[in-house]
Amino acid sequence: MEAHHDPTEAHHDPTDKISNVSSCSLPIVSIRIGDIMCNALIDTGATLNILFSSILKKLTIIKEIDAHPIELKTINGVSVATHRVIECNVEIGKTVNENDHSVYNYDVTLGRVFSKVTIPPLSQRYVDIKLDDPTINALSSSKPLLIEKEKNSLSTSFLVSRSVSHLSKSSTCLALVLNLNDTPLTLNKGMAIANVSPIHEFASIENVNCVSSGNSNNNKNCLKEIKLNHLTSSQQQHVLELLNKYNNVFAQNISDLGECGIIKHTIQLTDDIPTRQKPYRVPYNLKNEMKNQINILLDAGIIQPSTSPYCAPVLLVKKI
Repeated sequence: MEAHHDPTEAHHDPTDKISNVSSCSLPIVSIRIGDIMCNALIDTGATLNILFSSILKKLTIIKEIDAHPIELKTINGVSVATHRVIECNVEIGKTVNENDHSVYNYDVTLGRVFSKVTIPPLSQRYVDIKLDDPTINALSSSKPLLIEKEKNSLSTSFLVSRSVSHLSKSSTCLALVLNLNDTPLTLNKGMAIANVSPIHEFASIENVNCVSSGNSNNNKNCLKEIKLNHLTSSQQQHVLELLNKYNNVFAQNISDLGECGIIKHTIQLTDDIPTRQKPYRVPYNLKNEMKNQINILLDAGIIQPSTSPYCAPVLLVKKI
C-alpha cells in the first residue's frame, strides 16, 4: 500500500478529486493515518506498506520500530531504499488496522543543465547539472549520487553515462554526456537530461564459506610447495600470511574455479550458417583420459551437455 498527500491541499477527504483506479489498474482509496486524510494505492501483491516521508512529517504521534534499511526493487528495475520503519493505525472506511510502514525518503530528482554547453560531434564531455530546488537541501554533499539518463527523455542524439557523483558546494554534480551525432550537440540551460537519486547504505550481509578440514590441509600442503628460498625469513612469513589470508582466490584444481553467471557469453557470427567439423581421431589409449577430462569439466559446471547444429571437435593436448 502506498500513501501520498498533496501539501497544497487541506486535510480533508479528497475522494472527489481522484479516480478510483490508478493508471496501473490498481484501486485508489481514501484512508486516515492518525489525523491525516490521504489517498492510498492498494496493491495486493505488495509485501510491505510504503509511506512517503512527506506524510511522516505531518504525523504528530510516531512510534518508530528499530529495523535495518530495506532495499526496494521497483517494477522498472530501479532500486530505492527506506530509512525508517514506523507503526501506526490505518483507517479504511470503518476498519482500523495496525500496520508497520516503511518510510521512503527521496523521490528521483531531475538533473538540469547548469549552463549552456556544446559537445563536438561523436565525442563526450562532462556537464555540470543542477538539481531541482526542493531536494538540494535534503541531499548531503557527502552522500554519493547515482546519475542516469532521464527516463522520460525521447532523445536519441545523446547518452548520459550511468555513474556516481557527489553534490558540490554550488549544488551541482557532474554527468558524462556522449554526443551520438556527427554534428555538434547543444544542451540548453535548464534542460532536464538526467535522473539523480541518492545511493543508500544497507546493512551488510557477510557470506560465510565453510571449508572442510581436508581442503584446509590441502591449502597448507600447497603453501609448503611454494619456493621462497630467495626471500628472507621475514619476507617469507609475510608472503605465507598473505597467501593464507586470501587462499580462497587460488584454485587448487579445476573444480575450484566455479562459474560466473553475471554475463551471458555470445559469439557474433557473420552469417547464420552453422559451423561444424568432424571429430578428430583419438588414439585408443587416450580415449579414457579424454572422457575423464570431459567429466571433470562437467562436474565443475564449466561445460554442459548441448544439442546444437554447431559442432567443434575436441582436441586433447598433452601437458609438457
